[in-house]
Amino acid sequence: MLPRLAKSSLIQQVRGVSAIANAEPSGPSIQTSIPGPRSKELKQEMDKVHQTTSVRFHVDYEKSFGNYVVDADGNTLLDVYTQISSLPLGYNHPDLVKVASSPQLITSLNQFLISINYSFQVDIPAFDWPIAKFPRYKYPLAQNSAYNKKQDQECLADVEAKIAEWKRRDNDVAAIIVEPIQAEGGDHYGSPAFFQGLRDVTAKHGIVFIVDEVQTGGGATGDVWAHDHWNLSSPPDIVTFSKKLLTGGYFYGEHLRVKEAYRIYNTWMGDPTKLLLLEKAVEVIKRDGLIEQSRSVGAEFQKRLGELQASSGGKLDQARGRGTFAAVDFPSGSLRDKFVDLVSFSHLVDCIISLNFRQSATDFTAEDAETSLFVSVHLSSTPRNIWI
Repeated sequence: MLPRLAKSSLIQQVRGVSAIANAEPSGPSIQTSIPGPRSKELKQEMDKVHQTTSVRFHVDYEKSFGNYVVDADGNTLLDVYTQISSLPLGYNHPDLVKVASSPQLITSLNQFLISINYSFQVDIPAFDWPIAKFPRYKYPLAQNSAYNKKQDQECLADVEAKIAEWKRRDNDVAAIIVEPIQAEGGDHYGSPAFFQGLRDVTAKHGIVFIVDEVQTGGGATGDVWAHDHWNLSSPPDIVTFSKKLLTGGYFYGEHLRVKEAYRIYNTWMGDPTKLLLLEKAVEVIKRDGLIEQSRSVGAEFQKRLGELQASSGGKLDQARGRGTFAAVDFPSGSLRDKFVDLVSFSHLVDCIISLNFRQSATDFTAEDAETSLFVSVHLSSTPRNIWI
């Protein structure tokens, strides 16, 4: 059992939802430097118990709303990163706040927490798995079709070579897992032709084709699933998801259904509180046409990013993306870092956005990026990329 204090505190926190923000601000507002004095103070306190090298500022989540995040010093910033693509509807969406204060969620949360009496540490070894090449395209795509097609061919040949190599070592490849967009690896994209080729390879060798949609699932690419853009001849065997879909999970083809009981099983079979929130999030996405909105905003976002690159005087290169996923390369790490600092100071947080990101927010993003790029003038020789 959890201590009584913990349970009562939990319920008090859920009942306190009336104190949170309930309207989106008209625009960004900067009151202090970033990080401000309160964020610096909190960082010093946090540093005593936790690493803080990646902390830029502390957030006041009760004051944050929609596409805007408010820091501990009262600065209001346009958040186009949304907790690494984990907020489907932005901060404190009224429909999700309503679910969070419902008796069903309090009951589910209480039941879920009181079952946890102990924690376990599991050491998982690093497996010696083969890693195949992933395309590295040149952009714009239309002007580099021959080079990019060769990239697809070379990468698919490498997959075939890896399968053959491991078979010679008496280790058949059971599955291939791939991200639609290598977001953590520098925003690298694959073409529909590449992924169809990969699907053909897996079908040919009887290998399970797994698509990791943890970052891309939920609508940010302009479809619920990024792999919908590929027009595959047959669907992936397994698809994993999380982040914008609020809970970790997967679905799979009928041919992989486990017949024996308890082969895939745990006590709660998922977190019931997250399922309640996800059910409401999906309802809002359908009701408000947010996939369609993501598609149209993404098209404008990509257009403006291309225009920004064209007017950058060579400071930006390789503008690319799908939907509201986007990236661009800088000629040096120092210029990239200065750009990030200036963009943060001019209202914009790092730059994968929520589904209710609107045209006005796109305008803020483009204008602040253009201003910060104009000020960022120090160049060096090594290309670095940034997510947008």
